[in-house]
Amino acid sequence: MEVKDQEQYGEFSKTTEKTGLKQLLGSLSEQEKGHAGKLKNLLETIDLDETFKEFNADTFRMEDYVSGKIFNAKMNYNDLLTAIIDREEKAFQLYSFLSTCTRTAEVSFLFSTIAFEEQKHKSWAVDRYELEMLASL
Repeated sequence: MEVKDQEQYGEFSKTTEKTGLKQLLGSLSEQEKGHAGKLKNLLETIDLDETFKEFNADTFRMEDYVSGKIFNAKMNYNDLLTAIIDREEKAFQLYSFLSTCTRTAEVSFLFSTIAFEEQKHKSWAVDRYELEMLASL
């Protein structure tokens, strides 16, 4: 998800002419790249079975944490922002959940940190959306 979001945010940052959105998307793309790197490093350094020993796969449904909003090149500005908001909220929920499933404090902290960053991303997009809505009044 992180790599996909990074790529899509990067693509949209190149196509928009709105300076504020270009900056937001570029920043989001870089931060999602950072998340992907942290997660890749995590996977290379931990024993998943041991770290997530308490994880109950029967109650976990990945589709609960994936946004149904799909980016496309013809989206209008407000739809793009609402898609970003939805994606970032779902990512926040996923990482918050994962932070509670691990037996390792440092892994839990990593997921909590990424969850917090995803919440910030959502807040930035909400702020941008609200600015656009106010400007259109």
